[in-house]
Amino acid sequence: MLKQNFWYINTYMDQESLSYKTLKNSSFSFFGYTLPIVFSILVTPLIVHRLGLENYGLYVLINTASLLIGLLDLGLSSAFIKKLSQYQATGQNNKIKNLIYSCNSLFLIIGLVGFGIMAILGWFGNSIFGGDTAVPIFYLTAFLIGGLTFFVNNANSVYTITPKALQRFDIFTKIDLSHITIFSLLTIVLIFLKLGLIELLALQFSLALIFSFIYRHHSQKILPEVKLKFAWDKSEIISCYRFGLITMVSNISNSLLTYLDRLMIPIFLGPAQLPYYSLPGNVANHTQGVTNSLTAVIFPIASQLQSINNTEKIKELYVKSTRLITVLGAAITISIIAFSDKILYFWLGKNFATNSTKILIILALTYFLIALYRPLSSLLLGLGQTKFLSAFSVAIAIINFVALIILLKPWGIYGAAWAYFISVLPITIMIYLIEKKLLKLTGRTKYYFQTTIKIVLISLISLMIDWWLIRPLTTNILALIILGPLAVIIYLLLYRLFNFYEVEDWEKIKKFTLIIVKRLLKLPN
Repeated sequence: MLKQNFWYINTYMDQESLSYKTLKNSSFSFFGYTLPIVFSILVTPLIVHRLGLENYGLYVLINTASLLIGLLDLGLSSAFIKKLSQYQATGQNNKIKNLIYSCNSLFLIIGLVGFGIMAILGWFGNSIFGGDTAVPIFYLTAFLIGGLTFFVNNANSVYTITPKALQRFDIFTKIDLSHITIFSLLTIVLIFLKLGLIELLALQFSLALIFSFIYRHHSQKILPEVKLKFAWDKSEIISCYRFGLITMVSNISNSLLTYLDRLMIPIFLGPAQLPYYSLPGNVANHTQGVTNSLTAVIFPIASQLQSINNTEKIKELYVKSTRLITVLGAAITISIIAFSDKILYFWLGKNFATNSTKILIILALTYFLIALYRPLSSLLLGLGQTKFLSAFSVAIAIINFVALIILLKPWGIYGAAWAYFISVLPITIMIYLIEKKLLKLTGRTKYYFQTTIKIVLISLISLMIDWWLIRPLTTNILALIILGPLAVIIYLLLYRLFNFYEVEDWEKIKKFTLIIVKRLLKLPN
C-alpha cells in the first residue's frame, strides 16, 4: 500500500512542477529558519546573563545598526535576485556575467562605506547612547568589529544571494544552518570561558569570513559565471537601480518599522531597557519569520513566471500561499499568546516574565498582521510592482514614528509595543486593495469574511485546549519546547477536523509530506 501511495505521488505530483518546486524550496527555507530557533532558545539566556542587560543591549544595538546600514545597497539585493532569475530563465549568459561583476563592485563599495559609518558610530557611541559602565574605547572597539563583519558580509553578497535567486534554497539552508550551529556552539564555549561582548563580536566576524569562502565555492558550482571579478557595466547598474531605488524606499521603511523602536528605546530609556522589549520581540517575530521563510520563494518564482507572461500561475501561486500562511500564522500566534508568560519565565527568568509578558502578547498580534502581508509583498517584488510597496511602507513607517514619539516617553516599552501594533493595522486594507485593483482577484470579500470566522472559531477552541490541558503540563523549559509546537500542531489539526482547508491544499500537503518521508527513510519508489 505504501508503494502504491508513492507511485501516486510521483505520477500526480511532477517533481518538475511549480507546486513541487515551491513546496520543496519553501520547506528548506522553513527548516532553515525554524531549526536555529532551538539554538536561540539554548544560547540567548546564557548570553544575556553572561553579558548583563546593558552589554546585551549594546550587542543588540550593534547588530541593529548593521542591519539598518545594510540599506545602503539601495535595493541592489532585490534587483540582483530579480534580474538573475530572469536572465537564467531566458538563457542570457552574457548579461549574467555583466550583472555579477558589476554587483561585485557595488557591494564592495557598500561594505567599505558601511564600515566607515560603524566606525563613526563607535567613536561617538558613548555620548549618544550612554550607559552606566561602557567607556569610549569599549564602544569604539565593539563597533569596529561589527563594522568588519558588515564589510565581509556585504562584499560576499553576490555569492550569498545567488542560491536564492536560482531557487536553490537547499544549498543556502545547509550552509546557513552550519554557520548558525557552529556560532551557537562556540558561543557556549566563550560563555564558559567567561569571555565578554568583544570576544562574541570577534567570533561573529571570524565565522563571517570563513563562510564567505564556503558560499563562494557552492555558488560557483551551481552557476560557473559567478566569479570574483569586478566590472562597471553602466547599463546593468542603471537597470538594477531603476528597480532597486524604488525597492529601497520600501526596504528603508520596512527596516525603520522593524528596528526604529530598538534604536529609540536606548536613546529615551537607556540600553538596559532594550532587552525587556527586544527579547519578547524576538519570540513574537517568529510568526512572521516562519511565514516569511515559506513565502521567500515567491519572489524569484513570480519573477520567472512574469518573464514568460504566465499570469494565471502567478495568481494561483499567490492565492494558495495566502490561504496556508493565514492558518499557519494564526496557529503560531495563538500558541505564543497562550504560553507567553511561561515562555519568558522558563527561558529568561521571573524578571522578564514580570516585565515583558504583555509586551510579548501585543507584539504577537502585531507580527501576525505582518505575516499576512508577506505573500503579497514577495509577489509584488517578483512582479516589479515596487511603487505600491514603497508608498505603503512609507505610510506605515511614518505612522510608527509618530506613534513612538507620542507613546514612548509616557508609557515606556509598552508605548513602543502599542506604537508598532497601531502602525501595522492598515495592512489589512492594503491587502484588499492590491488584490482587487492590481491582481484583479474576485470574491475576496467573501473569502476573508469566511476565513475570519474560521480563524476566530479555531483560535477560541485552541486557546481553551492550551489553557486547560497543555499549560498545566508545562513545568519546565523542556516541556515548553515540546508542548509549544504541539499546540501549533493541534491548531492545524483542529482546522482540518472542521474541514476548513481547501481540498487541493490538503492533498498537496499530504503528497509532499510523503515525499519527504520517503527520502528520509530512503524507501524505494
